[in-house]
Amino acid sequence: MRGAAMSFTAAASGLVGFLLSVSAVQGQDGWGVTYSSTEICAVKGSTVEISCSYTYPSTWDGGVHTVEKTFWSTKQKGGGPVDLRTVSEYAGRVEDLCENDICTLRMKNLRESDSAMYRFRFQLNQPDGKYIGLPGVRLSVTDAPKPPSVSVSPSAEIEEGSSVTLTCSSDANPAANYTWYKEDEDSPKASGQIFNITDFRAELSGSYSCGAQNKLGRSYSTLTLSVGTESSTMIVNILRTTLGVLMLIPVFLLVLWTRKKRALSSTTEAREPEEMELDSISEYENDSHTAAQTEDTEEQEDMMLT
Repeated sequence: MRGAAMSFTAAASGLVGFLLSVSAVQGQDGWGVTYSSTEICAVKGSTVEISCSYTYPSTWDGGVHTVEKTFWSTKQKGGGPVDLRTVSEYAGRVEDLCENDICTLRMKNLRESDSAMYRFRFQLNQPDGKYIGLPGVRLSVTDAPKPPSVSVSPSAEIEEGSSVTLTCSSDANPAANYTWYKEDEDSPKASGQIFNITDFRAELSGSYSCGAQNKLGRSYSTLTLSVGTESSTMIVNILRTTLGVLMLIPVFLLVLWTRKKRALSSTTEAREPEEMELDSISEYENDSHTAAQTEDTEEQEDMMLT
């Protein structure tokens, strides 16, 4: 089997990748792919080169053959490996460089999504002359923590004696560890993404920093906590009272409307019998008046006849 070779470079903003130098050799009946590393760790945004050597029988199936195609793959499609150069996510970022029996995959502007197992594939000028080197090389793209995002709940202006919660988060690979510091103090106040302060006092006021760190670096973000002043406390109390009054107004109006509706209903019910009685009296009086008029008319007619 021909000699193996592997080279690796990774650089971005002075950052260098890490390489686990463990040889991996595949070969059977003169076929083989040799990787000089099974794992590579590189920094996000850097450029990495993964190289390998390959072998195949100089004479096979009664003829002399040559290599027609070489490529690197991470995915399978339709039962076969997919050339990285045809994958949109890698467009303009990958090169397959081959010289003699040594091939190099060069990837630039690495992304975290590039973390995968990379395998080399070659094909001879014969339908059955295909070979892929398994298991391949595992690439892990890492990233130093970005400046963390810090938040405070319920507010950075805290009422004395109450509690406050600080939260810190950062985008990093591998995941970051978090540490909290207070200005002018060397010892950390707490560790972890969440920092709870109970019974907050004036002496606890000041700037608090959250540090996010992994093996690639560390970054910080700061916020300031303070005890609420009397005026601000008074304003808060006034706002609370005003809000309470505003919430009671609809209830008060509803009660008034309900009472008024009940009063109107009671008055209507009381008037109905009186109206019925008055109507009866009016009808009786009308009937009596009509009868009297009839009697007077008859008496006048009798007198005239007499």
